[in-house]
Amino acid sequence: QDVLAQQHLGPHQFREIHWPVVLSQAIHMTWHPSLLACIGGLLLGASASSVIRHARKVEVSGPGDVTILPGKGQVGARSGVAPTARIAKTIDANGGISISSDEMPWDTQGDSLVADASGDLQPNCASQFPRDSFNWHLDCDAHFAEAEQTTAASQVAMNSASEVPTTLYNGGLAPWGPMLVVYVTHGSERPWATLESVRGMFFSTPGLIDLVRFSSWGQTVITSDDIDFFEMESETTTTGWSSLDETRSGVTQQQVYQKYISTHRTYARVVIIQPGSSFGATAYIGPGTLPSFPSYSRQRSTAIFWGTLAHEVGHNLGLSHAGGMTSSNTFQEYLDDAIMGYQRDSRTPDYNVIARYNLGWIPQAQVAAFPAQNAADIRALNEGPNDDGKKLVMIVPCDFCKSRADGQTGGYLFLSFRVEDPDSLYGVDDNTNPACYEITHSGQGGQRLVYQDRVHVHFQRAGGRQTELWTTLATGETYQVPGSTSSASIYISVCRVDVNTGSTEHAAVAVSRDSRSPCSSQPPAPVPTPAPTSVQYQLVTTGRCQVPTPVPTPVPTLSPTPDRYLLATTGRCQGYIQSAEECQRAAAQVGRQFSAATSFSHSSYPPGCWTYSQRSLYYSPTTPVTGGADCGVHSTECVCKMSGGIPVPVPTPVPTPQYLLVTTGRCQGYIQSAEECQRAAAQVGRQFSAARSWSHLLYPPGCWTYGQSSLWYSPTTSVTGGGNCGDHRTECVCKTFGGSPTPLPTPVPTPAPTPVPTPVPTPVPTPMPTPVPTPVPTPVPTLSPTPDRYLLATTGRCQGYIQSAEECRRAAALVGRPFSAARSW
Repeated sequence: QDVLAQQHLGPHQFREIHWPVVLSQAIHMTWHPSLLACIGGLLLGASASSVIRHARKVEVSGPGDVTILPGKGQVGARSGVAPTARIAKTIDANGGISISSDEMPWDTQGDSLVADASGDLQPNCASQFPRDSFNWHLDCDAHFAEAEQTTAASQVAMNSASEVPTTLYNGGLAPWGPMLVVYVTHGSERPWATLESVRGMFFSTPGLIDLVRFSSWGQTVITSDDIDFFEMESETTTTGWSSLDETRSGVTQQQVYQKYISTHRTYARVVIIQPGSSFGATAYIGPGTLPSFPSYSRQRSTAIFWGTLAHEVGHNLGLSHAGGMTSSNTFQEYLDDAIMGYQRDSRTPDYNVIARYNLGWIPQAQVAAFPAQNAADIRALNEGPNDDGKKLVMIVPCDFCKSRADGQTGGYLFLSFRVEDPDSLYGVDDNTNPACYEITHSGQGGQRLVYQDRVHVHFQRAGGRQTELWTTLATGETYQVPGSTSSASIYISVCRVDVNTGSTEHAAVAVSRDSRSPCSSQPPAPVPTPAPTSVQYQLVTTGRCQVPTPVPTPVPTLSPTPDRYLLATTGRCQGYIQSAEECQRAAAQVGRQFSAATSFSHSSYPPGCWTYSQRSLYYSPTTPVTGGADCGVHSTECVCKMSGGIPVPVPTPVPTPQYLLVTTGRCQGYIQSAEECQRAAAQVGRQFSAARSWSHLLYPPGCWTYGQSSLWYSPTTSVTGGGNCGDHRTECVCKTFGGSPTPLPTPVPTPAPTPVPTPVPTPVPTPMPTPVPTPVPTPVPTLSPTPDRYLLATTGRCQGYIQSAEECRRAAALVGRPFSAARSW
């Protein structure tokens, strides 16, 4: 600013500064290295912030020689090649400038130095942007806006083994507002969603404000006073706003925007909602706020979604993507089931443990730091901070851990416990798609990860922003961290978990540097108190009371005939397995090979013997067997005992004809509560633990599923509003009129042709056989899309059969199995 004033320039006229004069006067002065890097960056026509991030050393030697040596960090969004070029501008005694560079490419994306029309050098990727806008452009790959920023604030050195990483806000809370939402229109050019819908994405449930309240456990509260909405009629067309840089410039350079800003308060962040038909969501990565940092984000088309708003503002706050490994053993930067991952319209994810830590929501008192602590009880993340002696996260420094995102070594493992939480709108889900796969020590592809009731192991490299989900662990499992060697190893074990209803859900985890089980030093799991024996009473009028000796219930002698078992995916077993050992033997008989069955009881899972996603085997004591869930719930399958060697048929749940699925049009009868919605969905083959209450004008009223992965109930106070069944991948669960079931059409086989009697030779025409009148069913209102109804069966035989390949395809789609065609075979 002093230089600008000396040369009679305005506050933003950096390009007009005559730098040779400035530098020739300042050669013998002491300058801060970051300021020298900034000046050098401007000389090179590059982004000052990029040069500061990547400069390793700044030299001033001789009469006006300024040299910048690029550092080891990336230049560009997704490259893995460290820059090595030496770039210099030398000022001679007469004030002339000469440029030298060895022209080494800066990364694999083609960021070599090129000369522009003025003869100045700049990164090749920057040449596509206007000179007046490039300094706002933090990274060359603006669409992703994910370049890792290794600023002094975020660079973390692992000085000691017990050190935990510094948060983005040095222990404080991230500032979310005040925030301005600019809703841009230009004549017929309008955003994909209405302004009212956009307001709902902030204030409704689910929505950005509610998600932040939930993920911060109420520590960050955003109110309507923190967000302003500005409907801006653009003076020019928006069709050319293809990048974030173009969108930001297109908005902020217009007089109508500048007038609004000058008459309102100072905003920390600006969210731009723009017209357009192609998906677009981009943000500059912070941390920082306006006006010193360009904290802008933009959404276009179907990216105008509450989850994506939270994702992009997360970038402004300094968060990068949440990724994981694919089934083909390659890293995907968006794959984790978290808000900083993919936009999954059917899911309501939250911020993962590393994001919450960096945003200041997990205080140090809730952190167990290895090796100072090698074991801890980790409270379920949804439980939030508490002073019960448990922790929310365990952080393990790992010098040898190698990032799957960029290949750099050294960072931190974050251990957190995630559980199934039917009472919570947000969280992780085992049915999320696409899903993450385990990163294994051997380097081979791992199994698909289970998210619920598991300890999650995330990694973030030192100084990095990308988070990586490496594995999830169940009770009794030990994970050898990839990269471990005989001289440096880390083993993570889950000693036990407690997910019983009514208590603080937690997992006991232990970390060691050798393969010996670290759980041996952990206290044993509490033995459940046995249920009290049933007691009988009587009146006594003489003598004394006596305690009768209980007569043991005689155990029937088992037949020497080998026990037989079957798999059931619906309903309940009629014969139950009695021990974990029998469970393991029975599973092997039905083709499910496991080394052992883990004893585990929970009201959300079936009693007896069952598998989870065919990946793990569990035994739940069957006293009483009336509790627990049905077979098939939460990706389970039951191993049932047959009775007397004869298979006990598992009843196929035929939907009671009070409800039906509709995928087009509207319901003619509506469900009246979330509880009825959950029961009705189960009758039509859509099993969910609960229906979430939520209303939105784009979705149907009443009871409906989204992508068959979540169940919702919208109050039907005004059934004229909302969308139709089938919109946005929905299917409605409708009630028949008056609660009366719509009769299923009885499948009548095609009658064989009635033999025609030999005609009597008479002039009277041969009478045609008298048609037998088909009973006309009581007329009911025709419900869209077709009167035919179908169900899935996994045991027994169908009682009504489909008659053509085309009907087969339609029926499969109605029960949630969409295919382009059915093959005849």
